[in-house]
Amino acid sequence: MKLVIIGGGSYVFAPMAIYDAIAVSKMTGEIALVDVDETSLAAMKGYAEKMAETERVDVKITAETDRTKALPGADYVILSAAVQGKKRWLAASPRFSTPTKACNTQPVCLPIDWCRQACR
Repeated sequence: MKLVIIGGGSYVFAPMAIYDAIAVSKMTGEIALVDVDETSLAAMKGYAEKMAETERVDVKITAETDRTKALPGADYVILSAAVQGKKRWLAASPRFSTPTKACNTQPVCLPIDWCRQACR
């Protein structure tokens, strides 16, 4: 299975989605993270790779700044955005050892056929 997370560099939403896919669901296949912020994207890719290693889950983690390169072959796409999320996460991060706290927002996960139209 291939899961694409648009907004995958988010310090607010991405850690929870990654945790759920890897630690909870033991997802195999590929998780493709997409974000315009290369620094945050690299951080979340590293987090996902470490999580997969720790949980002993065989999942490929990719990172891309261009969604059109990540979307082909996707089974599911999660669309997320958090304005100033990185700033809030960094301010709160000393209180948490891992970003697994519950959030008030719900992920939006849609079949790829719908997202092909919405993500143009």
